[in-house]
Amino acid sequence: NNHAHVLRAKSGITTNYYLKRFLDQFDFHESVNGTTRLKLTQAAMNQIPVRLAPLAEQKRIVAKVEKLLEKVDASRARLDKIVAILKRFRQSILAAACSGRLTADWREDKGAEDDLPAGWSWTPLQRLLPKGGIFDGPFGSNLKSSDYTDSGVRVIRLENIGQLRFTGEKETFISREKYAKIKKHTVGEGDIIFASFVAGEVRACLLPALSTKAIAKADCFCLRPNSELVDRKYLLFQLVSQKSFNTLFKEIHGATRPRINTTQLRELEIRLCPFPEQLEIVRRVEDLFALADRLEARVGKARGQ
Repeated sequence: NNHAHVLRAKSGITTNYYLKRFLDQFDFHESVNGTTRLKLTQAAMNQIPVRLAPLAEQKRIVAKVEKLLEKVDASRARLDKIVAILKRFRQSILAAACSGRLTADWREDKGAEDDLPAGWSWTPLQRLLPKGGIFDGPFGSNLKSSDYTDSGVRVIRLENIGQLRFTGEKETFISREKYAKIKKHTVGEGDIIFASFVAGEVRACLLPALSTKAIAKADCFCLRPNSELVDRKYLLFQLVSQKSFNTLFKEIHGATRPRINTTQLRELEIRLCPFPEQLEIVRRVEDLFALADRLEARVGKARGQ
């Protein structure tokens, strides 16, 4: 169509391959016209100065470039594999942490009881929550899209909840007047925010410090466990474990909206260990995750290069 220009190199002067690789080195932003839809016109393209070597050397240049780019593509493919390996690495850390294998040496493992390390037990989540320790966001007409504003009180939505990560790029707000009517749904720093949609994985994270007050939207559960019984980070690891996902996935009703409710979440069995071991598990998981984060940063830098 009129947005695609077709170029054919003039025989005996250059080749399509050389011209293509020459043009690949520019981003052309200084040559485009228009602000809403940047467009490179044929007139602008015709004015681009092309640095030409003798035809035989052009062919050698193209051959050399193609050989080098094969190495670049191969390197990129290997780096992509590392990203997948790091994801499996994190999953393995969680599996070891939530089963007790990660701290077997610290515990000087004394055997297992009912498939759990000695001193561990299966405990329903509701036993770890005080009264009011779990709640949902406002449903239906209590909070509508028309209530959203450009600033004010932050609304935590499903898009903000990743697995062990809070994604803050997408921001939604309501007015302080609206907040006054639904402030019982207020969430704060350190709360566990759990996504009710369970598809592929369990998504839950600790809410970081925010610059404004915040509420949780519908389908975003807030958990505030009894700090004398369970460490919040330890509980978070157990909630996003593969074991928890498998259990909750069986509870899902409806194929189009794979969602659980707070009653089902309350009944989820959590592997609970003594409090000192919880803290040791959190420390070890965070150390290993920090290592994975450093490797991931290096991979990202290498991919950019």
